[in-house]
Amino acid sequence: VSSTTAYSFTIRGTDTDGDTANQAYSWTINNVPLIATGGTITTSGGYTIHTFTGTSSTYAFNISNGSGTIDIVAWGGGGASSTMQSGIDGGHGGCVKVAGRSVSAGDTFTVGVGNGGSAGATGCLANTGGGPGGTNPLGYGSGGRGGHPGSAPCSTTGAGGGAASILLQSSTVILVAGGGGGSGGAEGGGGAGRGGAAGVNGANGATAAATGGVHGSNGT
Repeated sequence: VSSTTAYSFTIRGTDTDGDTANQAYSWTINNVPLIATGGTITTSGGYTIHTFTGTSSTYAFNISNGSGTIDIVAWGGGGASSTMQSGIDGGHGGCVKVAGRSVSAGDTFTVGVGNGGSAGATGCLANTGGGPGGTNPLGYGSGGRGGHPGSAPCSTTGAGGGAASILLQSSTVILVAGGGGGSGGAEGGGGAGRGGAAGVNGANGATAAATGGVHGSNGT
């Protein structure tokens, strides 16, 4: 039931002489709501929404009461944009959706939000590494560093890729949203830093490995 509901009925018995006797019965079915803790909690259209955005530490998301299903939407960190004059944008982080995952009281989750990559440097930067990739507070799923500057006298390095956002149930990875690739450098500069591992839709009971990205190739 969607709310606590009371029921009642009466049984009447009649003998062969026409005498009757009544017995009343009643019971109540209590609704046990699904309650969770963690993140910034808001409501919209009958849904309770838990939002996790900070990237400096992991978050706990715990089911404290009831049972039911939850929907999950996760985004990876975006790749950094180039610092070159035209300002080429990095790639968007991947989006992964899981609908109707079964949960019950006592289930525990850990959320690691991947942050975006960092822009490459500008100037006369021979043999200088590109922009750092984004990181995840879980310690893995990081984005790749951008490539070195190219052979032009003064080039812009490649920008770092975004880190993957990762969700664990207990210690098992159930969802990975890959980070976006960083943009390339200017004047034959560094290749783009690739994002974290490609997002994988984690079905119930499935696992999805999360590995770091690989930095882009050097410019020529």
